[in-house]
Amino acid sequence: MFSIGFAEILLLALVMLVVVGPERLPETIKTISLNMAKFRRYWARTKRDLESELGLDDLRREIHNAEVLEHLKETQKMLNNPLEEEAQKRAPRSREVTPPITPAARQAAQDESDAVEELSRNSILPPDEKAPVEPSGNSEVEPPDSPPAGDSDKPA
Repeated sequence: MFSIGFAEILLLALVMLVVVGPERLPETIKTISLNMAKFRRYWARTKRDLESELGLDDLRREIHNAEVLEHLKETQKMLNNPLEEEAQKRAPRSREVTPPITPAARQAAQDESDAVEELSRNSILPPDEKAPVEPSGNSEVEPPDSPPAGDSDKPA
């Protein structure tokens, strides 16, 4: 808090020795120490009471949760952008074709969805503002390179 070096402490001790005197110096130091401890306890108690009265803990928690949700949405956008770009490259005129989803992208989308769901479940958001879980893609679409399930024994 204060940047008091050794020289300043030595100067203060010398001034106290001159002003108070050597007989009363130990008693004065003890009294000052006790009063400083009382002041610190009083200040800590006052600060804690003010924080609880103003609801700063809840406010801090809400701000943190908003930041987490924003980060999760940005991550979801980052994961969806490459998939959307790939879909546009493969079928530029057809909007009905869903791009194939890699297992890594599917797992990342599921992890994000689980995280948003857990945040909602833990009542971090008010009950009327539960976070909607946005689908990250059609998870039932198989990549076009893989053969259909029934045609595995036919030669290519």
